[in-house]
Amino acid sequence: LVGCSLGGLAAMHVLATAPTTFRSYVTLEPSLWWDRRAVADSVIRSLGARTLRKEQLVAVERGTDDGWRPDSARLVAAFRSASAITFVHVSGVTHQQLPYRGIYDALRALFRGYPSMAMVDPSKASVAALTAQYATLSETFGHDIEIPLAALLDAAQRRLDSRAARDAVEILTYAAAKYPRDPRVTTRLAEAQR
Repeated sequence: LVGCSLGGLAAMHVLATAPTTFRSYVTLEPSLWWDRRAVADSVIRSLGARTLRKEQLVAVERGTDDGWRPDSARLVAAFRSASAITFVHVSGVTHQQLPYRGIYDALRALFRGYPSMAMVDPSKASVAALTAQYATLSETFGHDIEIPLAALLDAAQRRLDSRAARDAVEILTYAAAKYPRDPRVTTRLAEAQR
């Protein structure tokens, strides 16, 4: 659920009163000043009262006291998990311009673990590493996230570039089982086997 200004206030009301409605919340400078920060207090009380939760919050702020800034320490303490809340600072924009850059930055923060780790760390170019990465994402987001075909093809190519054809064949064999109708897999598997 994404909300900016009064929409952010509404998003935080949902988090406080019906928290399992969404798994992830993004606020862009929510109007928490309203009613002497009653919604901020309500969210913090609600989060502090629950023990099992999977919600994530990305709070996009410009550094004013309108959003979470005055209550950030209490909010982090209520979440009890540093990985469940992310603060994103955006500068050089007005409150009205904030959604244009802020939503992009918030989604990048929310999905930071989604791109294949093999793209930046060749040692992660294996079925085991990719399976572990996307299992963690599945747990985080509360539903199964399959390893994307692009991640498998990229990992296989990285292994081929490293002259580790057997590793590439293993990755592509796994990809063929997961994506049997994609012609790229069979073509690249045949190349790797050669």
